[in-house]
Amino acid sequence: MQTKKYYTYAHKDGADIVYIGKGCGGRVYAREGRTTQEHRDFITLRQDSGDYTYATILESGLTEKQAFERETTLISTLNPKYNIKSKNTTKGKLRVYPHLSPQEAMALGSKKGQELAKLSPRNGKRGKGKKNLNK
Repeated sequence: MQTKKYYTYAHKDGADIVYIGKGCGGRVYAREGRTTQEHRDFITLRQDSGDYTYATILESGLTEKQAFERETTLISTLNPKYNIKSKNTTKGKLRVYPHLSPQEAMALGSKKGQELAKLSPRNGKRGKGKKNLNK
């Protein structure tokens, strides 16, 4: 049985949602591991001024799969600017999920998921993932 320790979250700039993510623990506030320098700067500016209201947890008590599915749906619907910045250097195309395997994208069943599957250079295997660098 999967643990339900995951959540989905949004980063907002005023009323605009600029990033949708999933995580557990303190991921919602993490600066490390962000795709773009612009997103890291956005977080740093707010945190350095003591403003943590930019981050909102949308739904908690999810399994990792549930959080991933909800995150994907929200990104497809809202198209936040910091979710569409990772560049696939081999093809020169923008991808929402550079880590998504073709099989995972196809499993999402959406048109966007199918488009992502065509862009993914991965062979369908997921790696170990990144270790938490906040020690």
